[in-house]
Amino acid sequence: MSDTSTVLAALKRALRGRGLTYRDVARGLDLSEASVKRLFAQNDFTLERLERVCALLELSLSDLLRLAEAGQATITELTDAQERELMADRKLLLMAILVINGWTYEQILGDYTLSAQEVVGYLARLDRLKLIDLLPGNRIRLRISRNFTWRKGGAIEQFFEQQVAGEFLRHRFDGANAARRFVFGVLSKRSMTLLRRRLEQLVRKFNELHQEDLQLPPATRRGTSMLLAVRRWAPSVFADLERTRGG
Repeated sequence: MSDTSTVLAALKRALRGRGLTYRDVARGLDLSEASVKRLFAQNDFTLERLERVCALLELSLSDLLRLAEAGQATITELTDAQERELMADRKLLLMAILVINGWTYEQILGDYTLSAQEVVGYLARLDRLKLIDLLPGNRIRLRISRNFTWRKGGAIEQFFEQQVAGEFLRHRFDGANAARRFVFGVLSKRSMTLLRRRLEQLVRKFNELHQEDLQLPPATRRGTSMLLAVRRWAPSVFADLERTRGG
């Protein structure tokens, strides 16, 4: 894919994320909708027109380029050695989590007690681990894909399961920006398969919203976690009352 195609693909994602259509773009550019469709089809945007569409999205050109770079990343999972190196240094693990979630060098310095020298040092280590490209001016370009996940059963997933998940669930979920639901039912194998697909769709939506919101000012965003889980299970407190089923 050419650089122009990559940028316009990011522009299309941003338009979808804001609920804007070719018709909206046409009004912003004083063109017909057919002309706008042709511009996208032929990758024929001038810099001035790109800036005007970015203005519709309340984005700068640098924001758009950053989205394009994120869309090119291909790493979906780290190796065991990479994860273990992160786990061996608490600050390095924190830095990895922050940059994966879109934090900039300036935001990290502003919100954490790490010195500028420490932050640069940890970013350089993440560069060597191939999670990021550390660019001039301490700019960060991710090398991971939007579908990135920690390794199943790996060191970091185990860490989250053993320490973070329990802490997460112990807190109350009664605020305006919180929700917790627990349901129990009896489902067939087919229904379980459908439910798992829906959960994966929700995870993808969470990731899409995260990418879209990276365009917004930092002050309007807050760290947010979502835990989804489904499996065959019944409370052990009733286990002795169940009939043993054959097969």
